[in-house]
Amino acid sequence: MVSRTKEKPKPKDKISTIYVGPDLPHGVLKRYTVFTGDYPPNVEALRQKSPSLCGLFVSLDKLSDARRRVNVQGDLLNTLSKQIFKEI
Repeated sequence: MVSRTKEKPKPKDKISTIYVGPDLPHGVLKRYTVFTGDYPPNVEALRQKSPSLCGLFVSLDKLSDARRRVNVQGDLLNTLSKQIFKEI
């Protein structure tokens, strides 16, 4: 008789991301806020409302490059940072 053991599902690795865009009005979202796993409902609602905002969440290992790029005129991250105020 073959014994079968049920393997426990492996938990999904929770990826940490950091928001590199500008602070949003009324403290809704602050620059350099770190998120692990799912986003809180208020942040998820903003992400759905603003496609530009989604591009301003980067993995922690890309933070130093993203910090530089946000300040470079014409870079995609710089453009997204300016665009979000038109979308929210």
